[in-house]
Amino acid sequence: MGYMDIRKLNLDELVGVVNLYPWFGGARVELCERMSRMGGDAWGVAQYADAAMYVGAREKLAALVRSSSRNEWGDAD
Repeated sequence: MGYMDIRKLNLDELVGVVNLYPWFGGARVELCERMSRMGGDAWGVAQYADAAMYVGAREKLAALVRSSSRNEWGDAD
């Protein structure tokens, strides 16, 4: 039996994996990283907090929340 590389899934497939297997912490971290890279108001602190319940090492999620809160997405120029 093979395995699935979650990094190669598109966003909809990844969300499906997280919904189907809510305890799969690796998929949740990957989803949080993608949502953080998308920027904007796509995800808030509440969504990261929900994901953190299923992740053993929460330092990575905490760093994502801190880095996304420091980004300026406005058009200052």
